[in-house]
Amino acid sequence: PSPAISMTQIPFVGKPAKAVIGRDDLAIFPREQAEELLATNRRVIAKGVVETLFEQLDTPAGRKTFHVTKGPLRDGEGRIIGTFGISRDVTERMLFENELQRHRKHLEDLVAERTADLAQAKASAESASLAKGSFLANMSHEIRTPLNGVIGFTELMKNTALTQIQAQYIENANVSAHSLLSIINDILDLSKIEAGKIE
Repeated sequence: PSPAISMTQIPFVGKPAKAVIGRDDLAIFPREQAEELLATNRRVIAKGVVETLFEQLDTPAGRKTFHVTKGPLRDGEGRIIGTFGISRDVTERMLFENELQRHRKHLEDLVAERTADLAQAKASAESASLAKGSFLANMSHEIRTPLNGVIGFTELMKNTALTQIQAQYIENANVSAHSLLSIINDILDLSKIEAGKIE
């Protein structure tokens, strides 16, 4: 548990630890929800293996989604005597991912719309593409410089004292910046070809 969480109270069920530890799900959750959880426990016991899954639980703070690891609890002789479970609240992450998916779908719709528009105005688009190529070929330094700055600063930040999640965010930003630089380099090379500056 986090140091900020008192073990006298289990936050996601809103009950004291003594009311939860050693009790089955029927003593902790509403009956319908408890039956679902017990079905998972029975499956884990029957298979005798650890499972990871997502569970939705009603908590004092509302309905939450948890990433759960469940497994059989064994005695000293290896007999299964119950189950153990470790839960992590991923509600915010799931909401973020769902929102991201909605934005992605919206962008895909916009791309499809723009593609249809470009198909209707092909001659105009080709002319614009040549102008774009000439412009980008001349602007390669200005485009790459700030992106290299982003990469450089993320590399520097990786060598500072960061929490684990901050280090992951920096690594993700660094990988994304490298991917974007690679794409930009390809675009610029294509633009140089279109502008007749490179074979």
